[in-house]
Amino acid sequence: LAVDAGAGLAALPDYMVGDNKGLVKTSFGFIGVADEKTHNEKLEEAGLDPLPSGIDLSSTSFAPREEVEAKEVLPPATNSEINNVNNNDLVITVKSTIPPYEIEKVCEKVGMDSSKLTFNPEFLREGTAVEDFFKPDRIVLGGTDTEKLTKLKELYSGFDCEIITTDSISSQLIKYLANTYLPLRLSFVNEATRLVDYSGGNLNDVLKGVGLDNRIGQHYFRPSPSWGGSCFPKDTKALISTADKFKTNLSVVKSVIRSNDLRSDLLSKRVSFILNNKIKNKVVSFLGVTFKANTDDMRDSSSLKLIPFLSKKGAKIKYYDPTGSKKEFKKFKNVVLVLPALIHVCNETTPASSNN
Repeated sequence: LAVDAGAGLAALPDYMVGDNKGLVKTSFGFIGVADEKTHNEKLEEAGLDPLPSGIDLSSTSFAPREEVEAKEVLPPATNSEINNVNNNDLVITVKSTIPPYEIEKVCEKVGMDSSKLTFNPEFLREGTAVEDFFKPDRIVLGGTDTEKLTKLKELYSGFDCEIITTDSISSQLIKYLANTYLPLRLSFVNEATRLVDYSGGNLNDVLKGVGLDNRIGQHYFRPSPSWGGSCFPKDTKALISTADKFKTNLSVVKSVIRSNDLRSDLLSKRVSFILNNKIKNKVVSFLGVTFKANTDDMRDSSSLKLIPFLSKKGAKIKYYDPTGSKKEFKKFKNVVLVLPALIHVCNETTPASSNN
C-alpha cells in the first residue's frame, strides 16, 4: 500500500491508525499492522487491493504509530529523484489532497525549497471524473512563484471557468473545506429527514420548499443512508486534525462526523422497528451496495454496516449492484447477489416489498 507522501497518517484507513500496535516501514512507505492476520487479509477486509506481488516484508522494520510523521513517509527513491532535478523551468505541481504545512515537512527532509512548488487540487467525483475534468466548476492554483503559476495557468487557458490563483495554504484549505461542507450538507438533510419522518410531514415537500431558497439550492440536497467513499471520511478527519494543531475547535465538523456515524445505527434500528424486531428469515433486498451510484467503490458504504447487522440477525439478504458481486459479503452464507435477469421492476412499493 503506497501512502500519499503529503497526507501522512490521515491517508490511512481507520483499521491502520485506530488501535494498532505499529506501522511497518517498507521501501515504498508505511503499511499498517493490526493483529496477527496477514497484511493482505487486513487490506481485503478494509476493501483495499492486496499488496503488489514480489514485496518482501520479512525484513521490514517497525515504528510506533505516534512516531511516524508525514515527512518520513516519502520513499527514499523519491527523495533521490527530487534531489536530482536540475531544471529551473520545471513546474512541479501537487494535486494530492494534503493538509496545510505537511508538504513543507517533506520538502525540508529532502532539501527542497517548498516555495518552488505549485498546487492544483482536483475536484473530480468518482464516476464522473472525465466530465468533471473537462467541465470544472472552478480551477484552483496555489503557490508563491509567480512565474511557475503563470505557466500552470496557461495549461488551463482553454477552460471556460473561473481560475482562482492563491497561495499554497489557501489552495489546500479550499479542497479540504469543500470536502467538508458537502458531507455537512448531506448530514443536515439526513437529520431533517428524521425530523420530518417523526413529525408526520411530507419529506419531498419540505426539502423542495427549503431548497428553492437560492441561498440553499436543491442540488446535493436529498437524504441518503449515510455518506462514505474515499474522500469525505478521510478529509473531514484530516481537517479536524489540522485544526487541532492550531488549537482550533471545529465543533460543527466533529458533529457532522458523529451524526454520520449515528445515521447507520439509526437505520439498523429503523429496519428492526419496521419488522417488529422479527428479522430472522425475513427477506431483505438491497438495490445498490456501493457508497454511491456510478462507482464500484465500497469504502465506508452504509451497506457494510447494514448487511452484516441483518445477516447476524438471521435475515435472508438479496442484493443487486450494477458493478457485480462484492467480496465483502462472500463470508455471509445468507447474503446472495441477484442477477439483473431475475429483477422484476414494480410501479408501486407494495408489490415490490411483498414477501420481503
